Amino acid sequence: MASTLKIDTLTTPDGTGNITFSRPIAGDGSNLTALTSGNLTGALPAISGAALTNLPAGTHPVGARAHLTGGNPSFSNATWTQVAFNTETYDPNGVYDHTSGHDYVVEADGYYLVTSRVYWPGWVNAVRHRMQIYVNGSGVSLALDIPGATKDNTQTITDILSLSASDSVEIWVYHEKGSAQAMGVGPDASFMAVQRIG
Repeated sequence: MASTLKIDTLTTPDGTGNITFSRPIAGDGSNLTALTSGNLTGALPAISGAALTNLPAGTHPVGARAHLTGGNPSFSNATWTQVAFNTETYDPNGVYDHTSGHDYVVEADGYYLVTSRVYWPGWVNAVRHRMQIYVNGSGVSLALDIPGATKDNTQTITDILSLSASDSVEIWVYHEKGSAQAMGVGPDASFMAVQRIG
């Protein structure tokens, strides 16, 4: 049974006007109003998060990076050839195939930053070489370089692409040296990186 207490003046022993209850007040607190922070004391209970629902499950699309290792691969003259980056340096979601397809498989629709660099040791003066970003077997971005001297040379390509889930991203190269050309290996020499940015 509910009781009602009506008073004109309430005086507390410490003169603060604050009342402390020795037992918790029952109910959900939905009818409490006009509470001021100065009169609220105590610590909030710990929250474990175990009862949270409707949160997205699984991993999120992020990106990957792979580079060349092992012996220096050879690339035939006047032939478009895929660069088989065979060692992952960064691939938290396991979306880069470093064993067979040597491609990045897109997890979700979005905009991706794609960049690659290859190292050509002992490149011949005035011989041009090209590299392309391929998506699903077709070139979508091209870089062309003609060195002005016989020397070691690097070539880089970068683009922002609108990609769809399951798209395959690869790097291909082409040169006109007249004979096969080796490519430098190592994580700082020849690599491919893909990162989702939007």
